[in-house]
Amino acid sequence: GCTGLTSITIPGGVTTIGQGAFSGCSKLNSVTISEGVSIIKEETFSGCVNLESITLPSTIEYIYQSAFAKCSALKEVIVQAETPPFLYENSFPNYDITLKVPESALETYATTSPWSNFTTIQTLTGEDFEKKKIEKPEINVVDGELVFTCATEDVEYNWSITTDNGNSGKGNNVPFTQSFTVSVYATKSGWENSDVTTKVFSGSGLAGDANGDGVLNAADVVKLTNMIMNQ
Repeated sequence: GCTGLTSITIPGGVTTIGQGAFSGCSKLNSVTISEGVSIIKEETFSGCVNLESITLPSTIEYIYQSAFAKCSALKEVIVQAETPPFLYENSFPNYDITLKVPESALETYATTSPWSNFTTIQTLTGEDFEKKKIEKPEINVVDGELVFTCATEDVEYNWSITTDNGNSGKGNNVPFTQSFTVSVYATKSGWENSDVTTKVFSGSGLAGDANGDGVLNAADVVKLTNMIMNQ
């Protein structure tokens, strides 16, 4: 709450900046944190509304909850540590700002949550990191079940299913006597979300869809007959 304080320098002998130490220092616009500091506790700089940039030394290891909360003017975070420090989701007011890190650690930060949430990630020399985009997933029917696959490994699928008469019903089973629209996209930390894949399934069920095209027709009968004859 020292509202007249405009600049501070944390000397090298300090290892931890305590909880709320500079909270509410509304005119603070220059902070120098020397090598040796490894921990920034809860709400240490919360409410420093004039702070536009912060540089964290290579020794930083932990940044606690709301450490920079309500720092509404913050535009740039510079981290000199090769290994991403432990960070809470709410340590910063938002992630729609620029993060600058060592070039050798660029991809590590870009794939480590919540550091990967920063909108722009650059090297300390200003080189941008482009997030790779996840391949568009596929929807198939395997043994009567919907199966999602993707050329990009270790993704998480986000799907939705709607029917031609709504997306809800009553009873202890779901009749497959109507059309189903299935949509899915894939996510992965540090990657750009995939495009959405949408597929319509129709007919009396998924189990008879032998060729996985979502429609029960003569082609399924032909494939099933060939499968039986080949056996």
